Amino acid sequence: MAKKKIAFFVGGVGGAVMANTFKPFTKRLDLNFIVSVFDSGGSTGGLRTTLDVCAPGDLRNIFIALLDHKDKKLVDFWVKLLSSRFQCNGDFNGHSAGNILVSASEIAAGDIEKGMDLLEKTFPTCGKVIPVSKEKSHLAALAKRRGKIVGEYELDKLSEDQIKDLWLEPNVKITKSAKKAILDADYILVGPGSIVTSLAPLFQVQGVSSTIKKSKAPIMFIGGLMGPKNWNASHQINFLKKSGLPRIDIAVFNTKPLANKKDLEAYKEENKKMPEIDEENIDPKIKIIKSKVASTVPAQKIKGDAIDRSVFRHNPKKTAKVILELL
Repeated sequence: MAKKKIAFFVGGVGGAVMANTFKPFTKRLDLNFIVSVFDSGGSTGGLRTTLDVCAPGDLRNIFIALLDHKDKKLVDFWVKLLSSRFQCNGDFNGHSAGNILVSASEIAAGDIEKGMDLLEKTFPTCGKVIPVSKEKSHLAALAKRRGKIVGEYELDKLSEDQIKDLWLEPNVKITKSAKKAILDADYILVGPGSIVTSLAPLFQVQGVSSTIKKSKAPIMFIGGLMGPKNWNASHQINFLKKSGLPRIDIAVFNTKPLANKKDLEAYKEENKKMPEIDEENIDPKIKIIKSKVASTVPAQKIKGDAIDRSVFRHNPKKTAKVILELL
């Protein structure tokens, strides 16, 4: 039986969750992760400025999650090696070894698309990590009371409901690899990932939306776990469609609340909550799936990582169960 091909549109953290989610099923599934290269913060931002490369961070996250070899001790070493961050007094402080490897691969190969392809031939993986574009660009937005803002790192400081409009500067084109992954896909999965800074930019790339329109593959959206107080499930869907995602056929939303009181209070201080699943405001053509797909264990911060990341993540096994039942 031929493998079912899945094209994922994901953020770096959410993509790593999906990679771990579907890793046990690669005998029946062909995994292709289409990833943004427009981040500008932390180690990624420093390398972009210093080396004039595409953003390596999200690519690195998913690449590490897809590492696969019969010698599990070797895989554990690779993961530890590429996830490690330098802590020192100097230019390397805070940089991820994996980010440096991805950036070096881009330089050595001539572009990030070729670089990732050669990395996957060097390190065995159970799926492909595909840059959505090989051209350099930055995320820009028009924000309420702030005007124009440039850079994903700056936009991450804002609440999603503050963003009025979103675009890329300059506009860039889709890679051949991403286009092929979309056209070959039996299923297209969108998310998890930050709606505004990780997922929406993928559909801003010239050629992505038009290529998806040519596909007959069902499109499934994995909804975000947290968001602004006045943002519900319909707001997530509408923002993605406004950003260029042509359609959504199925949407999966979590119903399991965050149990850790400390983290819950932290989200409350940021005026964030779990989105209400307001089906009355969602296109009736979209099939809504409600399920307890969130993890009960908060994600741990990686030592040396300067970026403030979400601690509330999807549970790989529970998420896989829901999605596989729909495939």
